[in-house]
Amino acid sequence: MIDLILNLVSKEVPAYPVLRRELCIFIVVTELRGKGEFFLKIVHADMEQDIFASKTRTHDFGSDPLKAHGIPFRIRNCLFPSPGLYWIQFWFDGALIHQQELFAR
Repeated sequence: MIDLILNLVSKEVPAYPVLRRELCIFIVVTELRGKGEFFLKIVHADMEQDIFASKTRTHDFGSDPLKAHGIPFRIRNCLFPSPGLYWIQFWFDGALIHQQELFAR
């Protein structure tokens, strides 16, 4: 698995809180099987506070665990309250499958 380190840099004055009108996140998953529900969350790591949660979607991932599935998410009007570490989390059938760092500076 290859992870990306993402940075969100505010150019506002004052820098935070900052509203991002649109973020696009594209996730590619493998090793999921069968029909299940999934969603995406963005969590402020220090405050353990959800700042975004997508609607729950359903998808049949089939029976081949090696098949890659691309899932796009378009996030609108996401408010980042302060600089720091955030987690972009992908949840499937109630379990956290993966989380990716997002650094707000």
